[in-house]
Amino acid sequence: TYSSIVAPIPNSFTGDFAIDSENNLWYTNWIPDSTGLLLKFNIEKYKQDSYAVGTGIGLDLSLEDYFEVYDFPQDLNTANGLSIDENDNVWIVDTSSSFFFKFDPIDQTFTKFITSPPQKSTYGNFTGIIKSPISRPYWSQTDMNGNFYFNEQTSNQLAIFDINKEHLVEYMVPSKNPNWADCEDKSNSDCGVAQIFGFDVVRDKIWFTEWAGNKIGVVDTKKPLPFSVKIDVESITLKKGETKTITLSVNLPSSNTGDINFNSAHTASTVTMSSDILVSHTFNKSDEIIVSVTASEIALSGDYKLLLGVFNPEVNVSKYIDVTIEP
Repeated sequence: TYSSIVAPIPNSFTGDFAIDSENNLWYTNWIPDSTGLLLKFNIEKYKQDSYAVGTGIGLDLSLEDYFEVYDFPQDLNTANGLSIDENDNVWIVDTSSSFFFKFDPIDQTFTKFITSPPQKSTYGNFTGIIKSPISRPYWSQTDMNGNFYFNEQTSNQLAIFDINKEHLVEYMVPSKNPNWADCEDKSNSDCGVAQIFGFDVVRDKIWFTEWAGNKIGVVDTKKPLPFSVKIDVESITLKKGETKTITLSVNLPSSNTGDINFNSAHTASTVTMSSDILVSHTFNKSDEIIVSVTASEIALSGDYKLLLGVFNPEVNVSKYIDVTIEP
């Protein structure tokens, strides 16, 4: 039989969906840059009651009775990919930013994460019009080993997030189409994006399509990474105007890794006169980076995620810590 569930927001989009271990359907319904909902539909209860109605028991079915509805958090505006992990947490990526979100159905809270900033080779910025480049996560997938996968459409990367360790690895796709970015030289093969779109994870490999490259590619995640990172703290608490220092250690198993670069990003506000969290760094040694983290004098108090890591032209390896800014 066919059943139709009416979207609760008129003239809206219905995004991706997934089914949890208790056979609940989760999906998103939203209007870009306006409003949005995460919805949970109780399939089993609806089936049982529909069967009862069919057998003549006098039930009046109202779809509202089978829904739980949650408002989108701030900064979740374009919810495309949605996946559910082995613990029934709901993961949503936002295609109009660099954010992705975890929804915990037990305490009914959202946690916001951020990808690394896009490398300049992916957007060019020849005209100078791009002030705040974003990665645009699009589709997503989970596995039973605690990993969350997603494609970064304008960062030209495929990401693997270790849910338990809060560790992010982003693989740069070598193909780049300069006609899809603000590149000075349209014949430059190292500027632009391949428009990574569809992908699937099969054991240790990520297969993907390049919409702007007319190719099918694969990432072999069994290949050892050229470096790994470790942070000496898992969380810090800052008063407004306060600075604390963190040590980021880089493990370099080989001397042939080439130059590495530092990267950082955070989920605090950047719309005030200056960013609410300010990050600076110094390479103390080739394998140790001293990171200074400052809460702005006018920062909004709250709990945030801070991403710290290193990258080369092929891969980006990062780790998150929790940052609390006190009132």
